[in-house]
Amino acid sequence: ARHAARDAAVAYPASALKMWEEMEHNTALLPTGNEHCCIRLDALLDGGVITGELLEITGPPASGKTQFSMTMAMQVITDTKFSVVYLDSTNGFSACRCKEILLSRGTQEKDVADMLRRARVYNVHTLFDALSILTLLTENVARQSDSYHSALRLVILDGVSTLIAPLLDAKQSQGHAMMSHLAAILKSLALDHSIAAVCTNSMVSDISSSSLLKPALGKTWSHVPHCRVALERTCTTSGLHVATLLKSSRQPTGIAVSFLINQKGLDST
Repeated sequence: ARHAARDAAVAYPASALKMWEEMEHNTALLPTGNEHCCIRLDALLDGGVITGELLEITGPPASGKTQFSMTMAMQVITDTKFSVVYLDSTNGFSACRCKEILLSRGTQEKDVADMLRRARVYNVHTLFDALSILTLLTENVARQSDSYHSALRLVILDGVSTLIAPLLDAKQSQGHAMMSHLAAILKSLALDHSIAAVCTNSMVSDISSSSLLKPALGKTWSHVPHCRVALERTCTTSGLHVATLLKSSRQPTGIAVSFLINQKGLDST
């Protein structure tokens, strides 16, 4: 009986080849934008946003985080049959802007309504709102409750720091526990169901230098995303932006590419 209990507790190794084959079968690359417009940004991400992982887009105000999120959402519903969930904590989502992106990328006016039906938007005002929605979403995806949830491949949380920062300021222990819970749900949703999870995060002053900025939410959160990209607006008149890779397991960090934000959303320079 003792040996049986011991054997039951042993973690049996998995073949690296089998893990690779499973990853190859379950992984999809989602484009950040039109393939001709955002090829350099997709290259920065080693081909695009990868299902099964959590991507963080960080940057100061007006750096393009919400524009990145809306452009990617519209590109996914344009190029694929996949569906999208968008959690908006900043009131930055604009259906009019999404329609403009679709039309500027060649979608016919008569097809816009059908496209937008594949993107569901939730306004979230607290971390508890987000956790409740993500928990229910995970259950629906696991049950494959309808065609929408069966086709879900992209979940965007725009403004993660807006939800977490108030809890960190008030009660550090509770805030970190809730932050860990959110991280676990997002990563489980991504990994277990082959979904790409994307969140946007603000930047704060680095105490080591008042002239430097760093992603908000501290070191604890820095270990959560698989990949982290910082956006910066370099020219207010032309819409020129720069994306810099801060964290990745597949690409060397520090790589930077430029892009524009215009009627098409994210565009090439």
